[in-house]
Amino acid sequence: MTPADFDRLAARTNLREVSLAMARRILVDGLSAAAAGREFGRPRDVASRAGLTAYDAAATAARYMIEYAQSNPDGGDLMAPADVLELVPEHLRSISARADD
Repeated sequence: MTPADFDRLAARTNLREVSLAMARRILVDGLSAAAAGREFGRPRDVASRAGLTAYDAAATAARYMIEYAQSNPDGGDLMAPADVLELVPEHLRSISARADD
């Protein structure tokens, strides 16, 4: 993800600054979630604390993107760490905006 894309999407969120900084390191800089967690003083990343594997996260992300595509005419893009994103089917990574009927 480019820094400009990240900034555009981050401007639309209510995340705390530290959360945005960590997300930037993962999504823009390509740092793994575990390494970003260590960098930001968290011994384990959120996914490992919750017991999620990359496969669990990808399945959940794919389900959310399907639901999002059905309920949101504006479309959207999936933001996830690279190890999760590569497991999500390509057609579910980006949902195009629907034309008005």
